[in-house]
Amino acid sequence: MCSVKMARELFNSPTVATMSTTPDPDSDSPSTKPRGTGIFSVIGSVLAAGFGVQSDAARARDFQRGKLIHFIVGGIIGTVLFVLAVVAVVQAVLPD
Repeated sequence: MCSVKMARELFNSPTVATMSTTPDPDSDSPSTKPRGTGIFSVIGSVLAAGFGVQSDAARARDFQRGKLIHFIVGGIIGTVLFVLAVVAVVQAVLPD
């Protein structure tokens, strides 16, 4: 997981050469628009927030580029999965 994060940082760094050295400010190309967060970033942020260990940098990124509905849905799904996991463990441990 660490190598994926490092690769993303490397490819998103400003030192990576692009085809155009002077971006057009009026262009609607994807390189000039702020990119949103991906599914793995949302899952990672929801898990980190659930454990209470999310970094300030990740939180700032989520507030700047993420969509609120993605984190709400991710949080609800994460909570439901957590409750189901606790119920399954309790059912497996306790005798009938």
